[in-house]
Amino acid sequence: MSDKIKPEVALYEKLMAIFPGYKGYKEKELIRETDKLVRQRLYLMLKEIEGFLRGLYSRAGLIQLTPSDLNMMDSAIYRVDSVAEKILHSPSGYKPLFNVVKVDEGKLGRLLEFDLSLGESVAALLNEVKEKSGKVSTIDDIRGLFQRVLAEIEKIEELVNTRENYIQLL
Repeated sequence: MSDKIKPEVALYEKLMAIFPGYKGYKEKELIRETDKLVRQRLYLMLKEIEGFLRGLYSRAGLIQLTPSDLNMMDSAIYRVDSVAEKILHSPSGYKPLFNVVKVDEGKLGRLLEFDLSLGESVAALLNEVKEKSGKVSTIDDIRGLFQRVLAEIEKIEELVNTRENYIQLL
């Protein structure tokens, strides 16, 4: 495997010697690719949460729920899906090499901070939903879990919106 890496490193070093700005471009491109991978992982985690919620929703059909409970559950599932799609399709936060507008690494680093915060929030919510979804047995348990998801997804959505507003300022 190290044989494969050496030619790539040598090529990279040659490019840096010929094109002085290539190193900065490459670093920005790596940040952009990392950002894309993070957003894809966040999407998958949110879709996993949605799957647990859908499973609970179908189990809840066996329990007598009020129309407001069903609406709240539908809303929670919809909001999780909506935030997942928004994250997946959000901008990478970096303009390509030949774009007129350039972005410095410090500003891109701020995007990584947003992504870390999002990752921590989504991971915590996923762990909570996984843990509690197997234990819910009453209407109050189900209602409480869905209300908790709604409250947390609202905070996550706010982070996503703040991230998007930050990208607009880049």
